[in-house]
Amino acid sequence: MAKPNGKTKNIYCTSCKKKYTISSLITIANCVHCGHPDIKLSYGKKHKFGARAKKADGINFPSQLEEHMYKMLKKFKIDFQYQVKFKIMDSCTYLGELVRPIHIIVDFIIDGEIVDTKGVQTPDNKIKHKMLKKKFSEEGENINIVLLTNQKEVNSYVLKRRSNSNLH
Repeated sequence: MAKPNGKTKNIYCTSCKKKYTISSLITIANCVHCGHPDIKLSYGKKHKFGARAKKADGINFPSQLEEHMYKMLKKFKIDFQYQVKFKIMDSCTYLGELVRPIHIIVDFIIDGEIVDTKGVQTPDNKIKHKMLKKKFSEEGENINIVLLTNQKEVNSYVLKRRSNSNLH
């Protein structure tokens, strides 16, 4: 049974795969098209790039890749900061209108290096990374920004970090 909350819900028959859109309280016993009694309810939208949220240690991760990186860093006891926010453009006033500041939240900072885990890098994210690089160059900071796009890259990065920390 679908519960009303002002949102439209999609119902799919698992037998004939027909889709029904409902917006009010409805009880469906059988598929209208094939009579099949098994109905699957779909609540909410899928992520645009197919990312699936995960949870570990009470933290909600927006993607499996980010969660994987977190678990690898914990497993090898590598110190890191998680979800660090940088202001990459200050607010200003333009023609009497307030323009809000722009921020980027990077996934991890490890030994002064910024590490972002992105399976798919959006145009917005590319621009924000460029703005962050500009900010660092203007401030005279040499901070490396690493973009990891899959679990193999994450594993390689973490193992390299682990071997570098063992040398010191």
